[in-house]
Amino acid sequence: MSIVLVPLDGSKLGELALPWAASLARHQNASLVLAQAVPWPVIPSDGMMGGYVPPDVYEDLQSAQREGATTYLERIRAELSSQAVNVELVVQEGAPGTVILNLADELAVDTIVMATVVAAASLGPCSGVWRLRSCRTP
Repeated sequence: MSIVLVPLDGSKLGELALPWAASLARHQNASLVLAQAVPWPVIPSDGMMGGYVPPDVYEDLQSAQREGATTYLERIRAELSSQAVNVELVVQEGAPGTVILNLADELAVDTIVMATVVAAASLGPCSGVWRLRSCRTP
């Protein structure tokens, strides 16, 4: 069965890819995999602690981020329930780009659909334009 991967970051912009991805999954009889990367927590330091964070504090922060990501993806899956597509959820820790590429390899993804913001420097006066990206994986 084909797999369409939709990386989401929790933004409304990212969710613009959902109707396109759902339609593609329906037409290809593919599963839709909604994914969110949970970056490792960055804990600011005032210099007094020397950058040390007790492991339980770090794990509590990471656990809260994982729970938030899971709750978000479950809400999106519920919103897609009328779309007649099989929706799976994945939450993984790590840098978003690395998580997306690793998932594409691990799941043998056929297509990745995501909305991106085009860098303002590359567009000049057209800054803030969003673009829907869909690419087939090799």
